[in-house]
Amino acid sequence: MANDNLNLTASERMLLEKIAQLEHKVDQLLAGEERLIAMITQLDGRLQQQVNRNNMDRGIMLRQLHVSKRCY
Repeated sequence: MANDNLNLTASERMLLEKIAQLEHKVDQLLAGEERLIAMITQLDGRLQQQVNRNNMDRGIMLRQLHVSKRCY
């Protein structure tokens, strides 16, 4: 490939350099996207755990309320 670059015009070499820069930027963006997806997945899991805990707490409170109503 290096020998091929010798036969290129200055503008063609400049375009190749711009393409390389854009490819690098795309790689950075893809890596960032992967990190964001991982963070969102982790947050979603935490949120689901909290919802499950809240539902369990609500169920316990409802059972206690039901039992306390039977006592009166």
